[in-house]
Amino acid sequence: MQCLLIDQNARERQRIAQLLNSLGLSCDEQESVSATQVFKPDVVFMDVTRADAAQDLMQQLQHGRGEAVAPKIICYADAPKVDDLAAFILAGATDVLVKPFDRELLRFKLEQAGLLGH
Repeated sequence: MQCLLIDQNARERQRIAQLLNSLGLSCDEQESVSATQVFKPDVVFMDVTRADAAQDLMQQLQHGRGEAVAPKIICYADAPKVDDLAAFILAGATDVLVKPFDRELLRFKLEQAGLLGH
């Protein structure tokens, strides 16, 4: 399973990549989304601190793959507003997590999304 992890915070990116790797996902870590034009992940984990940019990115990911299946998108943030959570889901996010989250919650969410076996 190929994963694209997008987070501007290098420390947080590394922490989440370790969690994802421990669950069997191969992560490509990025500060921004430019790599998605070449890299076609199965799942995208992205920090959505900047809600407007995150929604634009989700639209690019959902519609920019031609005939290929769009990746599952799991968003996360420190303290998202309820309105933003709804907007992310409406924009195409599979799920939204609130930080901090641990390996078990991440595993559960991946199972819910159909990305890991139970």
